[in-house]
Amino acid sequence: MGLGERGQKGLFYENGMYSLWATDQGPRVDDGLPPGSQSYGAHPFFMYQQNPTHWVGVFLKQSHAQDWIVTNNAMDGIVQLKQLGTGGITDIYITFHAQNPDDVITYY
Repeated sequence: MGLGERGQKGLFYENGMYSLWATDQGPRVDDGLPPGSQSYGAHPFFMYQQNPTHWVGVFLKQSHAQDWIVTNNAMDGIVQLKQLGTGGITDIYITFHAQNPDDVITYY
């Protein structure tokens, strides 16, 4: 999952809130603890594997400030995402039926 241009330690986001409001600042490590760190650019894109041969990619384009709440359930491996925007119009782009992550990125 990519939420803007931010650095982190590890592959997965820790539980927490991640703020997206582009302020032309260089990337830094973001741990998800309040207050959220702002980022250089805001490009909320994530993908997931629906079954062994079906990957889905989602890109939400919104120009207003937004917070993403990430909850990882270590028991069942399910990650929940909640997006809170301050206003405006959100364009949602979804790539379906890709057979692998590389194809999702190509469509994106």
